[in-house]
Amino acid sequence: MVLDLEADLLRDRGHRVERFVVSNTDLPEATLRTGLETVWSHRSYRRLRRELRKRKPDLAHVHNTFPRLSPSVYWAMAAEGVPVVQTLHNYRLTCANALLMRDGRPCEECVGRFPLPALRYRTYRDSLAATGAVVAMQVAHRKLGTYKNKVDAYIALTEFARSLMVRSGLPEERVHVKPNFIPDPLPAMGSLPERKRQIIFVGRVAHEKGVDLLLEAWNRLKPSARLVIVGDGPEQIRLRREYRNLPGVEWHGWLEREQVLREIAASRYLAMPSRWYETLGMVLIEALSLGTPVVVPGHAGFPEIITPGRTGMLFSPGDGGDLARVIDRALRFDDTEWQRWSDDARRLFLSRYSEEANYRRLVTIYEKAIEHARK
Repeated sequence: MVLDLEADLLRDRGHRVERFVVSNTDLPEATLRTGLETVWSHRSYRRLRRELRKRKPDLAHVHNTFPRLSPSVYWAMAAEGVPVVQTLHNYRLTCANALLMRDGRPCEECVGRFPLPALRYRTYRDSLAATGAVVAMQVAHRKLGTYKNKVDAYIALTEFARSLMVRSGLPEERVHVKPNFIPDPLPAMGSLPERKRQIIFVGRVAHEKGVDLLLEAWNRLKPSARLVIVGDGPEQIRLRREYRNLPGVEWHGWLEREQVLREIAASRYLAMPSRWYETLGMVLIEALSLGTPVVVPGHAGFPEIITPGRTGMLFSPGDGGDLARVIDRALRFDDTEWQRWSDDARRLFLSRYSEEANYRRLVTIYEKAIEHARK
C-alpha cells in the first residue's frame, strides 16, 4: 500500500515512476539454494542491472529486498551509478523475524551485536535453517559494508525506529525520518456517519497485535459501549470462543477499506494495543485523518505521535489492567472534551501525515541521497 501511495504521489506531481517487482508468494520451502539466494541473488543482480541500463533512473527507492531480491540489488544499483533510498518498514536488518519480538514480548538482544540469540532461539519461523539464512544475510552484508556503503539514504518511519536502527549500525547521518501518509479520505466520504459509543480495533488478530489484551480489558470493565473488532488472524477462532459471552463485542472479520474507514469514523476511539514495536500502522493515520482519537501503548514510536490529553491516551505496554483503566477514563469524557481531542487529531494528520507534507519530506530525502551519491 505504501509503495502504491508514494508512486501515485510522485506521478501526480510530474515525476516518472517505474517499478521493479518480484513476488514472494510462490517461494519454495527452505532449501540450501533459497538460503544462499537470500544472502546474494545473482539472478536479481543481473536482471536489475539490465533494467537500470535500459530505464536510466535518477534514483532508486527500495521498499523490500527480502528474500527474493536480496541485498545484491544494492550492489547492482551502485554498479550502475544509481543513488539508493531504502525505506525501513520493519526491523529486518537487525532482527531475524523483523518484529523485535521473542516469546510474545519485545526483544532487542540482537540490536547492535552479532545475532547469536536469533540462532539460539530460532526466532524466524521457529526454524534453525530459516533463521540461519537471515542471520547469514545480516552478517555477510555487515562485513561487506553493504548497509553502510551501498545505500545513500534510509527512511525510518519514527524517531524511535531511527534511533534503534542507528544503534544497529546504520550511519546516523543517513537515516532520515519520514512517516507514512494517506490521501485525505474526507472529501471522498462526503457526510460522516454519526459517532457511536464504541471503540474499534482494526488489524490482524494475532498475539503481537494485543487483541487478547483489549478483550481482557473489556471483560474487566463490561462497559455500556461497543467494542468492534475488524480483521482476521490466527487467534480469531480462539478469542471468539473464549469471549463468546462478553457483552458489547462485535466481530466483523475482513472488510473493504471504505467500510473500515466508515467504522473508524463512527467510533469514538481506535485502540491499538500492540505488543510489538509498531513501525507506524496505516490504521493509526487513518484514525487521525477522521478525527478519531487513539488508545495506544506507551512504547516504540507511539509516545512521539500521540499526545495524551490531546490526540489520545497511552497505557502501559502489555498491561491489560492499565488498558482497562485508560479505556474507562476515555469513555467518561463528555462530548465537548472528546470533540477537542477529535479536532486535535485531525490537525495532527493535516500537519504531519497529509500528501503535501509527505511529498516535501520525500523530495528532500531524495535530494540528500543524490548529493551523497555524487560525493
